[in-house]
Amino acid sequence: MMTRILANRLHHTAYVTKDLEATRAFYEDVLGFPLMATYCEKDELFGREFTYCHCFFELADGSALAFFQFADPADQAEFGSEIPSSPFIHIALHVDVEGQAELARRIAAAGLTEPQTYVLEHGYCRSLYVTDPNGMILEFDLRRSARRPARCRAPGQRPCRAQALAGGRSPQHQSLPRRRSGLTGRGRACKAGCSLRACPIRPRSSTARSRWRAARCRSPWPARGRR
Repeated sequence: MMTRILANRLHHTAYVTKDLEATRAFYEDVLGFPLMATYCEKDELFGREFTYCHCFFELADGSALAFFQFADPADQAEFGSEIPSSPFIHIALHVDVEGQAELARRIAAAGLTEPQTYVLEHGYCRSLYVTDPNGMILEFDLRRSARRPARCRAPGQRPCRAQALAGGRSPQHQSLPRRRSGLTGRGRACKAGCSLRACPIRPRSSTARSRWRAARCRSPWPARGRR
């Protein structure tokens, strides 16, 4: 069984824009992502020739957010489908405290307000959202802890029962953003061997709870007051 992940990192994303200059102004002038490359290309694809401009805006790790604009309006109409305006369709970028604060300052200075930009407290992270000129939503994700979550399963294995009950996610990712009445322990996250009395996925019977605590999932946080 293969154990090495073959893709090294994200090289670039690629979307079609209707206004490349407005896109450049947003990413370079507002967000401060430098324009690292611009290519004017003419390629043959599917038996036809296409002419387009391809721009790359650099991120700190050398990857990029890239955008196309076609010279022919017919090509633009064919390939430039609308980006869905949904908070559940977005690109998430990791930032540190200073980076998120500076991005928030830049976004405010550009005159962007709700609903074009907003902040969500997820509990395990704080996310700053902003919509670009193409309608694409960007999330700038600030993690509460630099510690990497524990792996719920080995590569190639199916999710354990606790993960399946959590909707396919590792239980430690089902975050509770604040303390609530009736909770014990740290009140931070749902995890195998859960310390939260009101845990939404915790089995009710004592036998099932014992089996659940023996699951492969391990919490990255110490559990207190287990019941």
